[in-house]
Amino acid sequence: MRYLHISSERLARLLYPQTLIFLGILVVALVGLSVLVRSRLTLETDLRITRDLQLLDKPWLTKIAKWLTFMGNSLTLCLLAIGVAAISLFTDQSRAAFFVGASLLALPLNVLIKNVFDRERPGELEVRVLPGPRWGFSYPSGHSMGSAAFYGFLAFLVWLHMTALGPRVGLFTLFSLLPVGVGASRIYLGAHWFSDVVGGITAGTVLVAVLAVLYPV
Repeated sequence: MRYLHISSERLARLLYPQTLIFLGILVVALVGLSVLVRSRLTLETDLRITRDLQLLDKPWLTKIAKWLTFMGNSLTLCLLAIGVAAISLFTDQSRAAFFVGASLLALPLNVLIKNVFDRERPGELEVRVLPGPRWGFSYPSGHSMGSAAFYGFLAFLVWLHMTALGPRVGLFTLFSLLPVGVGASRIYLGAHWFSDVVGGITAGTVLVAVLAVLYPV
């Protein structure tokens, strides 16, 4: 597949000033947060945000949170990626199929980053922990990072390829907000801290930016 070969022109886009500035801001924010996650002030902020969010406890809100978490599950993202890739290939958009698959690199990258920081998840003595997917280390949130990368890149594709204004704006908004909802659900369910979610979304956005720059247009 020719999209496996990244041309020198597309690689050169990574060195454009506007690209370097945008990626630089994201990377600096991610590094700064990664340094601060073990500070007492960060933990106090995380605790306050989680407890405030969990004060909203309602059965219907818990159902929504579990659905949002499901939308950020690794298996869900992989199955959706297969579906999007199939549609892309059927509509002769093989480049989109390849790059959508590449957005799933966020999943193994997340595991690597988590093993570097080995931050413990919220405990039941600190917050209310509801049943749901919860394994491995805490920082950064895998659901947030994976959904930010996958849905974020879908938002990019929608904005780039769709011409009908209504569906374009609607789908772009949906895909852009889904990672935020997924992240909020992880905090509400007691599976992650707020800083885990921010770190995950930031890391996922870095991958989206790189893929968008390399995407052939």
